Amino acid sequence: KERFDLDHVLVHIIDHLFTDYMEIAWPKFAEVLARERDIAAFHLSHLLGSRFGMGSEPGLIRKLPDGYLLDWCAKDPHRFPAILAGMVQLDSKVENQPPRLTDLVSELLNKYGDDEALLSALASNMGSFSWTGSLVPYYQRQVQLLSPLLLHSRQKVRDWAARQIEYAQRQAHRERDRDEEHNIGIY
Repeated sequence: KERFDLDHVLVHIIDHLFTDYMEIAWPKFAEVLARERDIAAFHLSHLLGSRFGMGSEPGLIRKLPDGYLLDWCAKDPHRFPAILAGMVQLDSKVENQPPRLTDLVSELLNKYGDDEALLSALASNMGSFSWTGSLVPYYQRQVQLLSPLLLHSRQKVRDWAARQIEYAQRQAHRERDRDEEHNIGIY
């Protein structure tokens, strides 16, 4: 059977639903997202979510106000924050300024930062990206983004940030070596 990707059509429909019928549409979408190990939930989270990690397009989920999404998280604080963390845009883009976490991600960490599932979802979100050229700037940007979290009020967030930074620094070093190998024709 042939499968045709309809995401380009669905994006416009969901955009309209969130813009004009948020109070009706979101509960239906949220119901699907809450299904565990469900293929429809996986595809919907991909469709709604940020595209390709840091510095990415914010995705359809940003059509919904942060407060509305945080209220949804409070309805099931053991599951919903992690679901949201896997979809949201992680960093704010401000020209000529270092990257910083979006207000929504900061609030998720402030409220639910002790939840391992949330931290894991954020790490997975950060690790899902598309890039061209050297990866060194990507990992350096991760370090910049996460460094302020080393002073976070929650110990689990500080520990998580330290692990993520260490990983990003190792990856940046590895990628720098690969770039050098490529430049001299080895790779």
